[in-house]
Amino acid sequence: MPPDTSVSALLLFGVVGLEAADGDSLAPNTTVVAFRDLGAVVAPAPYTAREPDAGEIQAHREVAEAIFRRRAFLPAPVGIVFRSREAVIRWIEIHYITLTDGLSFVEGRVGSRVHLLRRPGEVTDVDMAATSADVFRTLRQHASASVTLKPRDGSRIASAAFLVEHDSWEGFVSAVTEEARLRPELHFDQTGPWPPYDFVNMQFGV
Repeated sequence: MPPDTSVSALLLFGVVGLEAADGDSLAPNTTVVAFRDLGAVVAPAPYTAREPDAGEIQAHREVAEAIFRRRAFLPAPVGIVFRSREAVIRWIEIHYITLTDGLSFVEGRVGSRVHLLRRPGEVTDVDMAATSADVFRTLRQHASASVTLKPRDGSRIASAAFLVEHDSWEGFVSAVTEEARLRPELHFDQTGPWPPYDFVNMQFGV
């Protein structure tokens, strides 16, 4: 009979660099599993394969954002559960260099998403695809990195994520505001600053 891992399994929220002042928790109801100078932020969870519900997704975001406000943080996808503490340590060990490089990349930077929508009732012969490309090309000048996203809402023309230096955040917001002024046919929906969700790609395969 396989061992019962329901009690010892751990839900992963993300990875941080450890500091001397760190205690056992970086967010409510979490602990840190350490390997060298990296720590995985985790919480007890049942070891089951299922889709997380809305409450679990929100709880994950709250933990991620609480840590993100304090330091560089690599957020994990929602619902990643390890069988044991030892499995978490082994995962960090295998991906140590990648995780360390990832933390260095997001240090001092924040995420933002910009969605472009056609204004209701707006009739125009403007090439929306070309206009969106021009908008994002301009915004990239104020960001360290960007990635095009597939719009999830049918009303959106285009979406992109931007990784912005923390000290440049106000300049990035001003650039979005200026683009919105120049493009009255479009509605701009900007969100952030967020943890760098769109710029982290963790590997969990064996």
